[in-house]
Amino acid sequence: MVLALLGTACGRSLIDPGEGAGDEVAGTEESTDTDTEESTDTDTEESTESESTESESTESESTDTESTDTEESTDTESESTDTESESESESESTESESESTESETGDPLPGPADPKVCEPCADPWTLDGDLILEDAEPVDLPACLTHITGELRIRSIDDGSILSVLEHLQTVDGDVLIYHNADAEALPNLSAIGCLEHIGGLFFLRYNAFETVDGLEHLHTVGSTLELSYHDNLVSLWGLSALESTGHNFHLQGNPALASLQGLNALVEVGGKMTIGGCQWSEYDAVPVGLDSLSDLSGLDSLTAASSLEISANPTLVSLDGAPSLTTVSNDLELHDNEQLDPALIDAFVEGLDVGDEVNTCNSWEQLGCGWCSWGFPPQ
Repeated sequence: MVLALLGTACGRSLIDPGEGAGDEVAGTEESTDTDTEESTDTDTEESTESESTESESTESESTDTESTDTEESTDTESESTDTESESESESESTESESESTESETGDPLPGPADPKVCEPCADPWTLDGDLILEDAEPVDLPACLTHITGELRIRSIDDGSILSVLEHLQTVDGDVLIYHNADAEALPNLSAIGCLEHIGGLFFLRYNAFETVDGLEHLHTVGSTLELSYHDNLVSLWGLSALESTGHNFHLQGNPALASLQGLNALVEVGGKMTIGGCQWSEYDAVPVGLDSLSDLSGLDSLTAASSLEISANPTLVSLDGAPSLTTVSNDLELHDNEQLDPALIDAFVEGLDVGDEVNTCNSWEQLGCGWCSWGFPPQ
């Protein structure tokens, strides 16, 4: 554990992003025939014949009755079976419709979390300097830390309890860097900084094991760049539901399980470049780092403007719907390597924007300079 109290502004070291971190008894009655002696008495014979006739008549009526009952019972059972079959069919149909609706909504799971209730502190205080929390070493600081004038760094922690010192933190003037936290039990989400409202500098999140960014529901502004990249398990952005603006860039890259931008609904403006997907460049090649599960832009309901916009290397993107208020891209607009995206949709999207500078809508390697990520080479 390193605790740096550096006072005024201090130099910032370059962060190594590291490596990228989903059961009757059918009683058979035997009948015994008995021989009957012949009677010479005529009356007896007639009586016997009469009784026999009556018996046969009774048996016939009984048989008819039983047959009728059996038919009625069979009809009733058949109707019951038909009713049950129809009921099961309706039930299956309802379940199927429900599953289809859930699939079509594209809403991320889990959904939005309730914001943390931030109680006022009896003795709030400010840390004049940087605070670095790492590994499992506890930090000995007074309670009610509400303000850090320097940088907050959370790196490679093994025990989430060391973050309890941050439970009342509201403002960080410098950067907030959260990276290489591979233990999802130690850092399952960002509720440890659940009262944070403002970050003056960079908000940098890379290579963490959490599935959601729940805990950021009070965060309204980021003064510089917000980067949320290379999280294999990330499925939800609902924790950013209060975020209204970033002073500089906003990068969403390399989050393969993220299927929706829901949670960014309050975001109005990106002061720099907004990147959804993208490529990692080297001197000789390019590697896609898109959002492999993203199908559209739903969630960008309030976004009106960005200095630049890049949407690239998203292999399942089929629509650009979801940003109805976006009208202005002050500088460059880039759309490339979205292989499922219909060029007609791209043209319609561009037509609705006021773009201040270059428009690059390459989407197929057959076009000059396109297919940069897919084919592994940068544009010349």
